[in-house]
Amino acid sequence: MTDASEQILKRRAEVLAVTDGLTQVVVTELVVFRVGGQLAAFRASEVEGAGRVRELAPVPGGPAWLTGVVQSRGRVLSLVDLNRVWSAPRRGVADQTSYVVVASGPLRLGVLSEELLGFQEIETTLVPFEGTDRPGVIEVARLGADHVLVLTARRVFQARGLGDAP
Repeated sequence: MTDASEQILKRRAEVLAVTDGLTQVVVTELVVFRVGGQLAAFRASEVEGAGRVRELAPVPGGPAWLTGVVQSRGRVLSLVDLNRVWSAPRRGVADQTSYVVVASGPLRLGVLSEELLGFQEIETTLVPFEGTDRPGVIEVARLGADHVLVLTARRVFQARGLGDAP
């Protein structure tokens, strides 16, 4: 582990360990899923739905992050592979069996996931994300013993030229 990584982990631990007895517990409503073996989530207010990947149509000549398109509620929905957006090792399409539909203004897309854990109310203090470049990630939460990368749809759309979200 590098010194920079150790410093980041130390700062996160300090923030999570601070309790003054006056801290109000905040409940954050998230839709949690697994991507690249890591738990990730969007705020429930940004999620319009979810689905299983069926009849995926590839987009010839499309960008690397675009896995393909599916029909969802009568619309054509682009499916994004966050592993590609994050330049992480790519999982096989068969490993990503579900997607979460997120929206920012008029823009909509499906974010592929390996497992959809669903709606979770998390009582925690959210910690600003510091670490490797993960476009879209803004905070880190805890779900039991696991860390959850909290994303915002607007920043995911802005990442890698996915769109110009308001």
